[in-house]
Amino acid sequence: MEQMEQSDLAQPQERVLVCITIQENSKRLIEKGADIARRNDGELHILHVEQGKSIFEHAEAVELLEALFEYAKSRGGQVHFESGEDVPKTIMESIQKLEVTQLVLGQTGKGFLHTMLGKSIARSIASESQGLEVVVLEKAGKSRQETKRLVEGVAK
Repeated sequence: MEQMEQSDLAQPQERVLVCITIQENSKRLIEKGADIARRNDGELHILHVEQGKSIFEHAEAVELLEALFEYAKSRGGQVHFESGEDVPKTIMESIQKLEVTQLVLGQTGKGFLHTMLGKSIARSIASESQGLEVVVLEKAGKSRQETKRLVEGVAK
């Protein structure tokens, strides 16, 4: 029996993708993604998907997005900006292109009914991605700020 080399046993590199919106609160998501990447000696990618072209009509939104991207770079992240009408599909395309292994999202402002109707971006992505670990951070200010983990579409 041939002896396997150590490089043959090496695990694939972790690639963490953090999806952000144009909110100051997105720094929490970037920090969580940076922590996961650092602990796993992985790559950190930050993605903003703009639905339509409205961002460029608001100077303060552009400035905040630039500040978030600078913050992401300071945490070791590579930043990506995409636009598309179908946000989950655009995120999925980035996941596949970057070979992402872990995804960090913020909890949407949508309520329980929205999630139960199957419109949760996290559930949509997790159900289409085998082996992708999805970490959803609850909104800041909630009594419990722990993360929810979805693996292959099943809540843990």
